[in-house]
Amino acid sequence: MARGFSGIWTRDEGHTEIAKCLLEKGADVNAKTTEGATALIVAAQEGYTEFAKCLLENSADVNMKANNGATALSIAAQNGHTEIVKALLENKADVNIQDTDGVTPLFIGAVQGHTEVVRLLLAAGADVKAKASKAGKDYTPLSIAKQMGHDRIIMLLKEYGAKD
Repeated sequence: MARGFSGIWTRDEGHTEIAKCLLEKGADVNAKTTEGATALIVAAQEGYTEFAKCLLENSADVNMKANNGATALSIAAQNGHTEIVKALLENKADVNIQDTDGVTPLFIGAVQGHTEVVRLLLAAGADVKAKASKAGKDYTPLSIAKQMGHDRIIMLLKEYGAKD
C-alpha cells in the first residue's frame, strides 16, 4: 500500500527535496487530509511553486477537489499565486471547474483583485459569463469585480466579452 504525505506536508515550507524523496519511496501524491486537501492544494495555498511543480511532474491530480470543492487552481487564484496558476493551467487544470457553490477560479480571482491571475484564466478560456447564485441572486465575475471596485479587472473582463 502506498504511503501518503499526511503529517509532513501540511506546513511543508516548500521542501521539494523531501517531497521527491517521499515520492521515490512510494508516497501517494494524491493523498488527502480529512478536509480533502491534497499536497498540491496546500502548495497552491502557501505559494510553494517548486513544490507544486514537483507534484505535477509526479502525476498529482490537477483537478482533485477538497471537501468544499476547492481545487489547487481556485486556491492559487484566491491567493494571487500567478506562477502556480500558470503551472496548473499548463498541466491541464480545468479553468471552469466549480466549487460546491458553483464558483469558478475566475470569480475568485476577480473577488480578490488579482489582475494577472484573471488575465491568465481568461487567456486559458475561463467563462466570463459564468453564473453563481447566493441567497437567490445571480452573480458573474463582472458583477463581483464591480462590487469590489476592481476597475482593471472590469476592463479586462469586458475585453473578453463580459457584458453588464
